[in-house]
Amino acid sequence: MPQIQKILFFLIALLFFFVVFELVRKKSMIENLSWLWILISFLFLVILFQYDYLAYISSRLHASTTAVIMFFAIIGINFLILQLSIMNSTQTRQIKNLSQKIALLENQIDQSSESEPDSHEKE
Repeated sequence: MPQIQKILFFLIALLFFFVVFELVRKKSMIENLSWLWILISFLFLVILFQYDYLAYISSRLHASTTAVIMFFAIIGINFLILQLSIMNSTQTRQIKNLSQKIALLENQIDQSSESEPDSHEKE
């Protein structure tokens, strides 16, 4: 791999790591997902500095080029995106249900407070 590509990929991997770290620090990303993204950025660095590992995996899978490995990586990332979409859908459904419960409780409080003003006036 040419030196300029190594430098570029190293900077991208570091940027990716710091973006994930900053998102966790600002509470924009929850901690239980951050370890996965940190692991991915670490794997970027491992592949960058130990390109032989990628070549070894390619040979074990009988892939003629490392592009096949990148294809498998894209498939893996798609599964990760699918998992995150499922989590997002679940949380959206939970938020909707909680919002409806809050609205019902507020309605119940409003109705009970409308029927009680007479008791406060007697005191």
